[in-house]
Amino acid sequence: MVGVRHDALEAILVSTAGWSAPVASVSRPLGYLMPQNTFVQWDFSATGDLAAVAEDLTHAVATYGQPFIDHWSDWSTFSREVASSDLLLDHVRFVMLPAVAAVNGDYEFADRLIGQELERTAGEQDAYSKGYRDFAEKFRRSVLTY
Repeated sequence: MVGVRHDALEAILVSTAGWSAPVASVSRPLGYLMPQNTFVQWDFSATGDLAAVAEDLTHAVATYGQPFIDHWSDWSTFSREVASSDLLLDHVRFVMLPAVAAVNGDYEFADRLIGQELERTAGEQDAYSKGYRDFAEKFRRSVLTY
C-alpha cells in the first residue's frame, strides 16, 4: 500500500468519524499504480534471492509509488482533486469531503455535503446510515464553528 496522510484531515476524521489513527487520506495498492494495474505481491521466501526481491520492490515504490505520494501530498492538489478521483469509496466519500471542506475553512459547503447525505439516507436503518447520522452530529457539534 502506498498512502498519504494529512494531519488536519486526520484529526477531524479521528474525532468525528471514530477512525483510528493513523488515517491515510488516500491510499492505493502499489500494483494498481503499476502498468499491469493489478495486485502485485513481493515474496521474501527463506530460499529466495532476498536482495533481488527487495530491489524490485524498491524500484516499484520509487517508480510508481513516489509519483502518487508527490501528487497527493500537496494539500492544494488533494483538496481540489480528491472528489473527482476514483480514490474514495462510496462509504468514505461523504465523511471525507466535508472534512476536506472544513480544513479549507469552507464550513458552509461542509454542512451542505452533510445535509445532502443525511437527506439521501433519511429513514434508512442500515449500519452506514446510522453511523453517518452519528458522524454528522459529532461533525456539526465539534467542527462546524462558523
